[in-house]
Amino acid sequence: MATEILNSTFIRLIFELIIIYSVGLGLAILARKIKQPVFIVYIVGGIILGVIIGPRTNFKFLIDLMGGFTVDSREGALSQLSQIGLIFLLFLTGLETHSDELKRYGKHSVLTSMVGVITPFILVFFTTLFIGFDYKVAIVTGAAVVATSIGVSKQKFRSIGQEECDAACIVKGASIVDDIIGVIVISVLMILIPNNILDQTGWKTGLIDVFITFLSILIIGFIIVKLDKKIKSRNFRVTHYYEIIMGTIIFIFVLSFFANFLGVSAVIGSYFAGLILSLTRLKETVIKFIEPITEIFIAPVYFISKGLALDILDLNSIIVIGVIIAIMTILGKTLGAGLGAKLTGLDNKSALRVGFAMVPIGEVAYLLASIARDAGILGYEELGSIVFVILITSIAGPILLNSTYKTKCK
Repeated sequence: MATEILNSTFIRLIFELIIIYSVGLGLAILARKIKQPVFIVYIVGGIILGVIIGPRTNFKFLIDLMGGFTVDSREGALSQLSQIGLIFLLFLTGLETHSDELKRYGKHSVLTSMVGVITPFILVFFTTLFIGFDYKVAIVTGAAVVATSIGVSKQKFRSIGQEECDAACIVKGASIVDDIIGVIVISVLMILIPNNILDQTGWKTGLIDVFITFLSILIIGFIIVKLDKKIKSRNFRVTHYYEIIMGTIIFIFVLSFFANFLGVSAVIGSYFAGLILSLTRLKETVIKFIEPITEIFIAPVYFISKGLALDILDLNSIIVIGVIIAIMTILGKTLGAGLGAKLTGLDNKSALRVGFAMVPIGEVAYLLASIARDAGILGYEELGSIVFVILITSIAGPILLNSTYKTKCK
């Protein structure tokens, strides 16, 4: 009887969501206890869940007890739901861009980011090639690790009362530039790589498509920002919540559809939708309503389902590759961002702090890698390795940063 009920796609999805949210609740509590970013705990929890009740599980007796039921996030309704989740997660990433940080330390942050992006990209690119992957995987892996997650480092700066020191502020601005660069690189790759344009003489056509895509997004952004400035009513944000949020959701999906039409992944369009709205007066209102929905309803489904999809049967290979890439990432980010910070005029100690604080890569790196996985550029093995890179850098970054705090930063 239970098996017949679960044959219904809708009921099956409900049962899968019951499992995911129940596990997600426990993982969220665990993340708070161990003071780790919740998305990492979600992914690892999803991997463990996949080992137990995933379609490739070795616990056949448990599956038999459940009437043959398994949770497969690679296909079906759960897969489609996680794609919608990715759209909202990248939208929120773009929306939470703090332009004020860039205005305050613009030149310093951009220089730190540029040098801090080039160095790890080159190291990871050539390391990935050396391991034996093709250049497409190497480019995507290099692009993914440039996206900095400073959440853990920011907590460290705050805990010692140094959140507003020069090093911390430069890191906050540089991480914004890192994310934008990472998204742009992945966007370009989504146009060039799937059609093998990089292998053919059609690269000129590909570059034209890239130009048209970003020009179109720039024009849309310019129009939206201009319209925002023309709206004079101070009560607009206060009395029109429903219309603002509904209009925002429409804008997200329209720009996602438009991006896909231009040849870029739809989720890239959602990131730029968030980036555009971050420049308007609607930003705080939209965050107030969209963020809780995204963090409570969407994030557990997306990250746990992606963890479920990872095949860790060849765990040794994934760990070895992940450790090697993580070492190159830590080395590249420390040297690159540290050198960039030094060039802005910081002393050696503060520059080193910037380098260490830029080490962690996080949810943006995983989201970008997931886009490449969905496009068929990365396999689940490569995506699994990037998960280990995220874990290692998220732990190593704060430890390295903490080692420099025998004296206070300037």
